[in-house]
Amino acid sequence: MPYNPSDNEKDKKLLVKTQDFICILPIMRIIFVRRQPILVDSIILKNTRIMFESRTMRNAELMSDYRRVIRETLESGKEICHEEVIRRTLATSRPRYHLSHEWASRMMHKMIVKGEECPAKGIRRMMWEEFKKKVVDYIAAHNSGIHDAVTAIIIGKRASGYFLSYKQASKIIYHEISKNRRNRSASA
Repeated sequence: MPYNPSDNEKDKKLLVKTQDFICILPIMRIIFVRRQPILVDSIILKNTRIMFESRTMRNAELMSDYRRVIRETLESGKEICHEEVIRRTLATSRPRYHLSHEWASRMMHKMIVKGEECPAKGIRRMMWEEFKKKVVDYIAAHNSGIHDAVTAIIIGKRASGYFLSYKQASKIIYHEISKNRRNRSASA
């Protein structure tokens, strides 16, 4: 089914053409891959805005998973221990990869084509190694290029976890909770 945007939508979007991909960004959150429309959660934008968007979306997804685990804990009749809830959230959630296409393509070019070791350390290195494995598997299965594989993984695959330490996750969760409280009290 072809997608025909209305006149109002035409001025709200940015068309980006790369190889055989045509992407419509950022308002629509629809991406065309080989002429098939796909609604995506992540936005592929430019540099600084990408990091802010990615973090905001990651934090929103983390809070959603945190609330889901709290709801499950309450339904099971157990007492809520926030440390345990955060640890369960990190252990059981499978979030999206919140990466920019440009940065992920650069990293995969370094790691796969040039054969360099991942420059990241610790948990971030684990995330890039997992992403690399998925990209290599996709390339082998579909006989595609790195950019096509990176796009497919960012859009269609989920990470094995958040790749955050307990300390990072708890800071994000407590910051988001306090931000929501401030917003509620300001609007009241």
